[in-house]
Amino acid sequence: MNTTPLRVSFTCPCCNSRGFFSSKLNSFAQIEGSTTDCWNCDALLIVTLDGTVAPFHEWVYTGDQRWPKDGKETGFITELSSGK
Repeated sequence: MNTTPLRVSFTCPCCNSRGFFSSKLNSFAQIEGSTTDCWNCDALLIVTLDGTVAPFHEWVYTGDQRWPKDGKETGFITELSSGK
């Protein structure tokens, strides 16, 4: 009998393409809070608590309207400050 491992998959909310995570993952719980890029439209996505993916910048904006909904003019952190 041939067997195929199940893969955790998602549908990109931006372009409706199907994406898959590593075959070593068994559930969304293992990657909740992680980000990934859509292979088709290059949208930055976040894995949410309810086991779905959402556009990252819109998701952050929902919690804090100071964050730009489109992610424009945002930077990145390369290391955390020790506060000293």
